[in-house]
This record gives sequence, C-alpha cells and structure tokens, in this order.
Amino acid sequence: MTDVRLDRAALQDAADRIRRLGGDLERSEALQGALVDAAGHERLRDALGAFAHGWRVSRGELADRLRALEHRASAIAETVAELDRAMADGLTAVAREEGRS
Repeated sequence: MTDVRLDRAALQDAADRIRRLGGDLERSEALQGALVDAAGHERLRDALGAFAHGWRVSRGELADRLRALEHRASAIAETVAELDRAMADGLTAVAREEGRS
C-alpha cells in the first residue's frame, strides 16, 4: 500500500497564494482601463480596447476558476487538519486504555 502524505501548511499556503493571485487579477482591470485611456493614437486605443474587452471575459473566467481552486485547497487543508486531530484523539484514547490495563 502506498503512503499518502499531505502537508497541511503547504496546502493552506497554496490556497493563500491562489487567493492573492485572484485579487491581483481582479485589480488589474482598473489598470487596463487606464492604459486604454492613455493611448494617444485612435487606432492604438481601439486595438487596446478590443483586446481589453476580450481579456475582461477571460480574466473573469480565470478569476472564477482561481476562486474555486482556492476553496478546494482550503477545504482539503481543513479536512487534513480535522483528520489529524481525530487520529491524535484516537491514539490518545488507545494510550489511556493501554495505561489502564
């Protein structure tokens, strides 16, 4: 049988990093609008605007996926913590019973 090793701290760290990445992604929309507005040439502004529109849709989809991934990683980390506590409680109970014998 293969051992399964899960590092709860690493899982939570991954979830935190994903959450920060999603926040950065969402904040980038404001910068994008400023960039389009700053373009002095009309054709450049139009091209940037078209790109910005397409990226807005993609960014939203990516942000949704990142949120889902962050929730999953956090849920896994919490489940690992709960299992760890339950197993520790079980071992403590066994040790107490063996001490009584």
